[in-house]
Amino acid sequence: MATLNELLDHPLTKPVDISKVEMKKAVVVLRAEFGDDPFKGNHEHPEVDALDFYLSNHVVGLLQAKNTDAKKLTRMEQSLVERYVKRQTLSALRAFSYLLLICTREMRHCKGSTLSKCKITNEEKPFYDFLRSDLKKSGESNIANQIWDGTMSMELGGWTSVLEKLFRHGSWSGGYGGKAWAEVTLCLREYVHGVYTAEMMIDTIWTLCHNNGPIFNKGMIYKHHGHELLRILDVQRAGQIPNFFWGETASGWYKDYLADAADVFPELLEDANIQAIKSTAVHPALWKGSQYATPGLHSVKPQTHGQNAINVTKVGAVR
Repeated sequence: MATLNELLDHPLTKPVDISKVEMKKAVVVLRAEFGDDPFKGNHEHPEVDALDFYLSNHVVGLLQAKNTDAKKLTRMEQSLVERYVKRQTLSALRAFSYLLLICTREMRHCKGSTLSKCKITNEEKPFYDFLRSDLKKSGESNIANQIWDGTMSMELGGWTSVLEKLFRHGSWSGGYGGKAWAEVTLCLREYVHGVYTAEMMIDTIWTLCHNNGPIFNKGMIYKHHGHELLRILDVQRAGQIPNFFWGETASGWYKDYLADAADVFPELLEDANIQAIKSTAVHPALWKGSQYATPGLHSVKPQTHGQNAINVTKVGAVR
């Protein structure tokens, strides 16, 4: 059996600087997982990936609290960690793909910018010139396809840094781009430059909003989000994700994983009959008759959700 430290010595949990990687080389990996067309294929619901991450991350966190890094895990404990690493590695690729595509495509709405205003360095000027000229000549779907066809030789570091600067300092019409998108792009840029681990990027992406709500409405890689995403964030904030699953709504991989985790941590489901949180800060009416509202959970002050205000996880402060 391996130790927890050995199993988590992985690109999922370790910072990796990929800023010098050319986009076309990264896309080779992404296309192998998600197909030749980002608008088609087997897209995942963001709610499914979010629940998948929060449940298995919760369990791994319990293992980290229980074990020293050098202690050998039991067979079941090792299985729980291995499943976490495998599934979240795929989730990280999906999150990275989506952020890269949507942040680049949104740039077509930029009304104006200058090198000095956007604080563009000499090294960044080729990225700036491409984003402000060549890219704007492409249509909405062509921009995504231009990235996804694997011919762009731009390095990821310069690309994501200039995207973030243009969103933050460029001129934008209401409802497009601007500081909301700068915060979305910041998550991508921090991952590319090795500031965020892949795990941190996944933990953050569910909380990101553009000017009109959660980011998962662009028709690529993920299916369109539903109102359940905000409920999931409220339940995650309360630390009650395992309880959220343990009922008629849990099935398949989730129920098997949670049952195995409960064998290791019997206390995990001691309060299985608590009620789900009601998000009065969002749309309380949406909770009526919800399949996610399990009767019985202690009252928790809900997180206020809004544009770039859904940072409710362990990664960083509320923005």
